[in-house]
Amino acid sequence: MFTSLLKRILYKLKIFPPSLMFEGTKYTNIKDSNLLIEIFISNSYEEEMLIFFDFFRYDHFFDIGANIGLFSFYATKIKRWPTTAYEAYPRNIEYIKKIMKLNNIFFEINETAISNKFGKSKFHVPIAKNSSKLASSSTLDIEEMKRIYENIKYETIEVSTIPFSSVLKDINPKKNYLIKIDVEGWEYKIISSTKILKTLRNVDLILEFNINNPFNNKLFNLLMNFGYDSYLMTNKGLIKEFKPLTIPKPKIKSSRTIWRNHFFTKKPEHLINKINKEKIGYVI
Repeated sequence: MFTSLLKRILYKLKIFPPSLMFEGTKYTNIKDSNLLIEIFISNSYEEEMLIFFDFFRYDHFFDIGANIGLFSFYATKIKRWPTTAYEAYPRNIEYIKKIMKLNNIFFEINETAISNKFGKSKFHVPIAKNSSKLASSSTLDIEEMKRIYENIKYETIEVSTIPFSSVLKDINPKKNYLIKIDVEGWEYKIISSTKILKTLRNVDLILEFNINNPFNNKLFNLLMNFGYDSYLMTNKGLIKEFKPLTIPKPKIKSSRTIWRNHFFTKKPEHLINKINKEKIGYVI
């Protein structure tokens, strides 16, 4: 209680430690990242993701929209999964490489955005007073940026893009893959750009759904058509969905969800329930 209060006071005063440890990795420049500030205050970040990583074993993890690499470092260091990350914002890429060297933890990092084609695209990054120096919500989708952050200032840069199909082209049917896609509204554009996922049974997905994205239902239905089942990821396991459960936080003016990550898989439901029972103790 006292420690939590002290951290909030330090946050108000903009006083942060030179570094912090999170799940086996040392991070520096805390004040430059809203994600690291959240970890400093709460000692956690997207707890449901870390819980889920103990559910299944994967032969390779793809982190699309890696941000500062939190989950790439976790998958590499803690889970020992081969990892490939994609991040387009130059400051974030520079930071990831710095943290790699500091911790002697290395994974493949691709300095590009995933889209529906090879080329160059405009990339939008918030630059408001409270925004991170290390971008936490950059996107190719300017309309989604405006929906999430009303009246916010942003910078626009040009980044390289590659199609999602190029990520999937070397999938080995004898191995199991987990692909996390967090691209602030560009998910539908990525997933709908190829039908390769329809033919694969060994690729699981984690996607983020923002509460007011008009493409939520289209993306959900597309993946159902590809043969996937969907589960809301919570701190107490997986809840099967028959539509996107974008449950708002219990604040009247909140436009954010309590849990924003959704797990898509072709694994049988009885296996999901079995794992949930073993790891959590019950099935929701």
